[in-house]
Amino acid sequence: MKVVIPKKLKKGDNVLVVAPSRSFSLLSQDTINNAIENLQKLGLNIVFGKNINQTNQLYSSSIKDRIDDIHWGFREQDISAIISVIGGSTTNQIIPFLDYDLIKRNPKIISGFSDITVLHNAVFSKTGMMTYYGPHFSSFGAKYGTEYVLRYFQKCCMEDGVFKIEPSEKWSDDEWYLDQEKRNFYNNSGYGVLQEGSCSGRILGGNLECFSILMGTPYFPLIEEDCILCIEQDSESEFLRFIRWFEQLSQTSLSKNIKGLVLGRFQTKYSPSEQMLKEFFGGHYFRKNIPIVFNFDFGHTQPLCTLPLGGFANLDAYEGSVTFTILEH
Repeated sequence: MKVVIPKKLKKGDNVLVVAPSRSFSLLSQDTINNAIENLQKLGLNIVFGKNINQTNQLYSSSIKDRIDDIHWGFREQDISAIISVIGGSTTNQIIPFLDYDLIKRNPKIISGFSDITVLHNAVFSKTGMMTYYGPHFSSFGAKYGTEYVLRYFQKCCMEDGVFKIEPSEKWSDDEWYLDQEKRNFYNNSGYGVLQEGSCSGRILGGNLECFSILMGTPYFPLIEEDCILCIEQDSESEFLRFIRWFEQLSQTSLSKNIKGLVLGRFQTKYSPSEQMLKEFFGGHYFRKNIPIVFNFDFGHTQPLCTLPLGGFANLDAYEGSVTFTILEH
C-alpha cells in the first residue's frame, strides 16, 4: 500500500477544531483557554468549526453538521490540520458520508484518539492517508502535565526525522477537567515486556473497541504487509471485554500480519495486573513469537504521545530495554 503522508505543520499554520463525535459545548472555558494557550506555544492558530457547539440527546450534532465541518476543513486551503474536540461514541455515524476523494486530494493531518479511532481507520482504509493517534483539542486543556503531550505532537506532526517514544516521567488517571488544581500523578515505572523480540512494520490500531467495530466493514484496514498493532482500552470496558474484542481481532485475516503488539496504559479502574496480562498473552495462540509490550503513554491516561497510524516503526523489546522507534511519520 502506498501511504500518503500529510505535510508537516509549521508555525503560523491554522488548525481546525471539529466535533466528529461529542460536542464542543461539553468543554469548560478553563479547558478551552488552556488548550488554545498550549497550541499557541507551538506557534499554531486555532480555527473552530461552525457547528462544533451544536448538541443533541447523544451529546453530538447532526451527521450533516459534522460532515460539513470536516469537508470544509479539507476544502479550505488555509487549514493545515484537523483536530477533534473530544471522543464519544458516534463517530461511526459519519464515516459512510465522508467524501474520501476530497480527503485524498487534500491530505492533511488528523489528530485525536478514543472514538476518533473510527475516523482514522476509515480515512486510512479508503485513501491510504496517514493519520495521527494523538491528542484531542481538549487534551491540550490540562493546566499541568502537558509538556509530554506537546513534545510528541511536535515531534510527530511538526518535525521530520526518526525519533524514539520514551516513557513519561509521571502519569495520571484523574478527572483533571473537573479540578485543574487537584491532580494525582504517579511515578512512571516504564514499559513492561510480556514477550521479547524485535520487529518492524506499519503502525495500526487505536482504541481496541472502536477498532473492532470496523471489522467486516469497508473501513477496516486489511493491509497485506507487516504491522505493529498499537491498542488501548478505556475504563468503560473491563479486562474481560478487552479479551473479547482481542479474540475477535485475532480471528481476522489481519492477525497474520501483526508482528508486534504495543499496549497503551490501562486506566486504574479496570487495570489488569501484569500477571493477568502474562497469563492471557503468554498462553495465547495468537502469536507466541512476537514482541508484546505494555504501559505505553497513549490512550485514556495522561499524558499521551502521538502515534502515526500508517507510519512505519521498529520495536525492540527485551527485559530492561524497550525501544519503540518511529521511522516514518
